[in-house]
Amino acid sequence: MASVSAGVLELRTTETSIAVSAGEVLFLPDGNLLFPLQPVRPGSGTEFCLVLFNVEAEDAALVEGLVKAGVQTLKPGLGFTKDQLERRLRSGSPAMRRSGELYLLSFMYDLSDSGTVKSSSAVMDRHLGNAISYMKSHLQDEITLDRLAAAINISKTHLIRIFRKELASSPMRYLTGLRVEESANMLSGTDMTLGQVAEKLNFYSDSHFSKVFKKNMGENPSAYRHTYIDSLLSKQHKSFEELEKSYLFIQQLIDATDDLIFYKNIEGRYLGCNAAFCQFAGLARKDIVGKSDAEIFNSAMAKEFEYNDKMVLEGKRTHRNEEWIQYKDGTKVLVEVSKSPFFGLRDEVGGTIGISRDITYRRMAEERLLIAKEEAETGRRDTTEESLSVFRVLSLMIAHSSEYLALLRLSENDPEKLFMIEKVIRESDLMENILIAFTGMKEMEIGVFPLDEGLFSLKEISADSTRIAEKRFPHLETRFEDGKDIPILLKGSKGALLKIVMSLITHIAASGAQGVAFFCSYENQKLSICATDDGPRLMGNRTKLFKIQNGDTMSENRTWDVNLSLCQDLVEYLNGEWNISNNETGVTFTMTIPMRRGAV
Repeated sequence: MASVSAGVLELRTTETSIAVSAGEVLFLPDGNLLFPLQPVRPGSGTEFCLVLFNVEAEDAALVEGLVKAGVQTLKPGLGFTKDQLERRLRSGSPAMRRSGELYLLSFMYDLSDSGTVKSSSAVMDRHLGNAISYMKSHLQDEITLDRLAAAINISKTHLIRIFRKELASSPMRYLTGLRVEESANMLSGTDMTLGQVAEKLNFYSDSHFSKVFKKNMGENPSAYRHTYIDSLLSKQHKSFEELEKSYLFIQQLIDATDDLIFYKNIEGRYLGCNAAFCQFAGLARKDIVGKSDAEIFNSAMAKEFEYNDKMVLEGKRTHRNEEWIQYKDGTKVLVEVSKSPFFGLRDEVGGTIGISRDITYRRMAEERLLIAKEEAETGRRDTTEESLSVFRVLSLMIAHSSEYLALLRLSENDPEKLFMIEKVIRESDLMENILIAFTGMKEMEIGVFPLDEGLFSLKEISADSTRIAEKRFPHLETRFEDGKDIPILLKGSKGALLKIVMSLITHIAASGAQGVAFFCSYENQKLSICATDDGPRLMGNRTKLFKIQNGDTMSENRTWDVNLSLCQDLVEYLNGEWNISNNETGVTFTMTIPMRRGAV
């Protein structure tokens, strides 16, 4: 039998799982229950009583009816006291143990007669139930056999026959057992004298009460009361010892940490703390318990503590924050505080529990790491700027050299020298392209790439790109075509857009393509540029180191990766999107760049 007084208990059987709630009882046949038992909500204060028992053959039908009934809700006034049952069944007195068995059996008959279980005559005779109910409700009255039979409207003979058949007892003997049982409850649960108990339960006299009680319980009423009190005191003493041991262990456990640990009631008064918190407060534990923050700390600190407590209690959830606290010796530390509510047996908020951890040194380490990172970034930036200066000087020198060689080529007639001049010019142009690309990437890396924000037309970009491409890459045919809705003026960085287009043209020229077509469109404040060439396809020659034909020789072209990387980096630098795909004749490059429409 399982009876639940608080919470919800899950009982698992060999066939199913059954939930029994507070105020309900369930009977199961032997061998069907699986252990361990599990509360439906762990930590919610589930209280239950589990009794394993055997019954005599004449009571088997009663138990069968209770098992078939399943989970039953106890009606008001129907039930039993777990402590009473436990005390009797665990008593060293055989009479007390027998009293416990009868106590449980009586509860089962009461449950069957309450209407919760639909019983037949084999389980419980209706007249027997009425007779027992009448006895229990009139224990303090004088009850005779005639009065009892009349009360339930049957003859005395029938009444006696029912009791002998179902309970193997006479009605008056059963009544005496009920009175003795009730007297035991009064002796253990009240401070009534023996005479008052005897009079209340309608015994003839004190001596008659003592005689009947001893016959049924194995000891006289006074001895029974002393035995119960001694047993109760022994249990209380043992419980107090266990509680004290648990408290000491928990206190030693929290004292072992350097974190500040404390707990308060809902009024904000301290219930306890650990040694580290005592050191912080500068007080002994006994001088902290019972006091509020305002009685221990300065006004500003107390107000902050109380405000955080209020957030925890109102929100009923954990609150974390960082705060500076000051020890009594003046030491200030930064702590990470975690406060949570704790709850009682019925889920009511009991107060707050808090843990504060010193993170002063951790924060100092984080700040030192940040400073070191900033210094390293500054050093890297300085180094990059020095590299940029070198790149710019080298680019300028190569450009001047190319111009000089171009002039020299006009005046040279010797074919061999002319061939060498042409080769040097080409190599200079390649090196200049590499330096220009590296310079752009380094400028973006340190955030100094020039963005000349202003108004410009797309036709300016196409005209400038075509003119530069014809001069630097005469073998490459470059075409531009504008789609619909292209604004007359765009607002953005003309220089960045021109460098994107020229970097892509440089890459395409280096790949060996003979032509490239640009198609431009504008929608939703975004400029789209689609470039299609007739060079090597992706995953083919273009993934390797390219070579282009230079007369009778092959010159390794190392500008492909660098210029394409610069083009991609610039698009991303302007918060744009980039895509490359194969087409029927070569490769298609698609770029989408945010660009506002300029006012005319």
